[in-house]
Parts: sequence; structure tokens; C-alpha cells
Amino acid sequence: MRKYIKEHLTVKVFLVTIMLLLTLSAAIYGMVTFGMSNFYLTELNKSLEKELDTTISQIKDMTNDETQKILERFAIEYGVSIIVKNQEGEEIGNYGEISYFLAPDADSSKAQNSKGITKNYIVKSNEGTIYKLQIFGTKESVNIGLKVLNRILPVLGVITFAVSILIAIFFAQYITRPILKVNEASKRMVKLDFRRPYPETRSDEIGILGENLNRLAEHLEETLQELKEKNKILQDEIQREQEMEQKQLSFFAAVSHELKTPV
Repeated sequence: MRKYIKEHLTVKVFLVTIMLLLTLSAAIYGMVTFGMSNFYLTELNKSLEKELDTTISQIKDMTNDETQKILERFAIEYGVSIIVKNQEGEEIGNYGEISYFLAPDADSSKAQNSKGITKNYIVKSNEGTIYKLQIFGTKESVNIGLKVLNRILPVLGVITFAVSILIAIFFAQYITRPILKVNEASKRMVKLDFRRPYPETRSDEIGILGENLNRLAEHLEETLQELKEKNKILQDEIQREQEMEQKQLSFFAAVSHELKTPV
């Protein structure tokens, strides 16, 4: 098997291509799996920073009922959970899907690092009510997407592998076909077959190599033809020389015979 691979360029290109495609696919999946949740939280944090400042500035000019409506809408729109507490720290409302709660003595920074995003705000409505807001942004949404991705991973793997094979086959043939044509042309030249050994016309390096082979074949054919003509001329001259020698020998033999014969 190793010898077969070593002797065939198409197989080498195919194996290298499919390995690169599968490695790239695995790398992309790994980045999606391990980086999506952190990226999601980073983008969520950026969005919350801007929108929360705007929302809180609006709450200051709203009544209690209007405050509840805007908090509920904000929680649904951004997929976060909001806990509303009064000035004494008692919970008076919550909005969104509360995924976890902080204990009274919990460290919010640790919760943010381990669970997601936690933000605390103190606002005052136009009616004088003071609210303590806790906004929670978790990885739950993106985790659900990752679970779905893991479920369909076998199917994606099969599809990716099949597509990689097709691409590798096409790429291997596309790259090696002109090289194999050049190889076949050189084999025909070895057998002294100079009838346009490389039939294709390309403008790349392989095409230039093929054109050079064609020119070489033309020059070799012309040179061989000249050698054949000169060889024929030489053979004719040799034959004439032999005929002259034969005539001379015959003449000398006849003269010698006449001289030896008595009158």
C-alpha cells in the first residue's frame, strides 16, 4: 500500500487534500464548540452595556407600571433574566426565565465568571420608588444550540467526509491530470513517437512544459530526419564505392587472366 501511494501522484494529492479538509472541518467545529459560548457572552455584555444605560435613563422618567412593562420587554428582547428588589432587598418581581439565583451573601463576580453575566443597578422612578435591579445573562441559549449541534454531529460528520472525498477526488484529478499527460508524452518520445506528444494548450507552467516538449519533439524529429537523409546519402556513397571496387577487381582479374594466357 505504501509503495502504491509512493508511486502515484494522484493518490498523494488526494490524501493530502482530504486530510487538510477534514482537519479544517474539525478545527472549525472545535472553535464553534469551545468559543461560541464565550463569544456569545462577550457580545451580550457589549449589547447590555449600551442598552441598559438607555433603559435605566428612561426608567427615571417613568411610573412604576411603565417601569415593569419596559423591564419585561427588555428581558424578552435580550433573553436575560431580571430580578427587581425594593430598597430593603426584598424581591418584588422578576422578568424573563430565571436560570439561577444569587444567595444574599453570594459573590456576584464569581457568579458572573461561572454562570454568565451579572449586573446590578439601583434606579429611582419618577414616583420616588427605588429599585435594585439584578440582570442575569447566561449561556443557556447558546448551550441549547450546542446540544443540538452535538446531536446532528454524526450526520454532519458523514456529510463532511463525503463532500471532502468528492472535493479531494476532483482536486487530485484537476492537479495531476496535466502532469500525467506530460508523463505520457515523455513516454511516447522515448519510443520515438514525435506526433505532438502533448495535445493540450494551457497557459500555466504545466502548459509551458508541454509546449516545450512539443518543440523538443519537433526538433528531434527534424534532427532524426536529417540524420536519416545523411545516412542514406552515406549508404549510397558506400554502395558506389563498393561497386567501383568490385569493377576494379573484376578488371584486374580479367587483365591478369589475359596476361597469363599464352598467345
